[in-house]
Amino acid sequence: MEAVGNIAGSKHGDLVARDASGILWLYQGRGDGGFSGHVQIGGGWGGFRQLVGGGDLDNDGRPDLIAYGPGNPYGAYVYRSTGVVNSLFTRRMTDLYKYKGSSHSIVA
Repeated sequence: MEAVGNIAGSKHGDLVARDASGILWLYQGRGDGGFSGHVQIGGGWGGFRQLVGGGDLDNDGRPDLIAYGPGNPYGAYVYRSTGVVNSLFTRRMTDLYKYKGSSHSIVA
């Protein structure tokens, strides 16, 4: 699980989790320290070695997610939060960790 902040547009912090089959799940914060039931927000995330809450990388006021995978020649993608639950991210390539798949096992 990765605490990513308020990515779903509510006023509370959210969690994103990936299961063993590469499904990405959203747990929306309730504001009382707990989370709502999970909602599937994507599939095909199994190829990424790490998912990291990156803060607000593009200065739009919403936290973003970094996905790192050794098979990606670009090294990592930045998934920009949209603040809309049914279309939560837009993907952008980045040169962060470019060609470092054999030498970097984590992004932190």
